[in-house]
Amino acid sequence: MKITVKTLSAYVAIAFMCLSVLSAPARAAHTNEPEIDPFRFEHFFQGPIHARGFVRNRGGEVIRRFWAEIVGTWDERTGELTLDEILHFDDGEVLERVWQIERLANGEYRGRAGDVEGVATGEVSGPDGVLRYALTVQYRGMDLVLSVVDRFHAVSEDVMYNNTQLKKFGFNVGSVSSVFYKGAAIPPEVQLPNTTAAVSD
Repeated sequence: MKITVKTLSAYVAIAFMCLSVLSAPARAAHTNEPEIDPFRFEHFFQGPIHARGFVRNRGGEVIRRFWAEIVGTWDERTGELTLDEILHFDDGEVLERVWQIERLANGEYRGRAGDVEGVATGEVSGPDGVLRYALTVQYRGMDLVLSVVDRFHAVSEDVMYNNTQLKKFGFNVGSVSSVFYKGAAIPPEVQLPNTTAAVSD
């Protein structure tokens, strides 16, 4: 059969009609999905926040569990977020940390804390955020500096999952998984993920 320009135009028109019919339900379903505002450290970490989680060693074994109380204060004038953290571990240790996180003009972040070497750097994209920094920890009576990749994923306006990868000399030495909840306490229906997702730097 000889295909003329007129015939080819008809085929193209039919193809576009089929695509329109097939794609319409998908677009409708997509528009019914709840939308989450892009993640911002200064938006989520305001007011009282609670968290719970666990620490894994490099073999994947859970070695510690914890819960945390956090109060975030955002200063619009200076563009600085203050996070007062108190972490309670199941072995009785209580760790306090104060973060000062600054939002830069280009939308990126930098932060400081007492046990952080130098400056933490961070960025956000969609529902995700990340902080990278060097953390000083106590190990057998000595100070040990670890490379940290701290990843956040907002699943709603009030709930966020966090995965932290710990490295030394480029090798994984452990990880932390936790869930953050905005409010006075974590409701029982908010579950902590059972597995630690792989993190690539």
